[in-house]
Amino acid sequence: NALPSVHYGHNHKQIEDAILIFPPFLKADSELAKSLSPFLENIIDHRKECYSDYQLFVLGNILIVFNYLLKNTCATDKNIGEFKYDFSKIKPAVHAVHNQYEQKLSIEQVAAMCYLSKSHFMKLFKNITGKGFNEFLIEHRLHMASIMLKNTDDKLIDIAVNCGFENQSYFTRSFTRHLNMTPSQFRRKNRAQH
Repeated sequence: NALPSVHYGHNHKQIEDAILIFPPFLKADSELAKSLSPFLENIIDHRKECYSDYQLFVLGNILIVFNYLLKNTCATDKNIGEFKYDFSKIKPAVHAVHNQYEQKLSIEQVAAMCYLSKSHFMKLFKNITGKGFNEFLIEHRLHMASIMLKNTDDKLIDIAVNCGFENQSYFTRSFTRHLNMTPSQFRRKNRAQH
């Protein structure tokens, strides 16, 4: 496929001045999320190779993602400032999920990182992300596990532990519940496609 053209100019200025914004969160089953998914997965899969022969491949995928986002900007409303302020309050928790997902992360811990009470944190996190903290954490762990299943020959127990699951059976149950197939089935299916 040829890369779509990306027109920055006018839109770029409007984004810089926060007149237009990207959707802050996308539901997994939304059309935009489905469109972005393969390109984001390509970027993630080859992120460590961005200075190799894959440099143009990674850059091309980034441009496609931005093109989709530019086509799906929306005008800011009076609540955007409030949203940004609220998101900044839970940002340490989101950062912890992305960077410490293999460790034990309790709601009490991350609420303390955000300088919020447990109840206030839980309510704010759910309002902003649409998910409870534990659900958000498990989904990220499963996402990282799915990347490892696709790209490594690591044993299931090692993937489970490396992604923060206490044991393999809990990992398998969670994976099956969220993806409607076992980790082994997922690995076989994705290996068959390559």
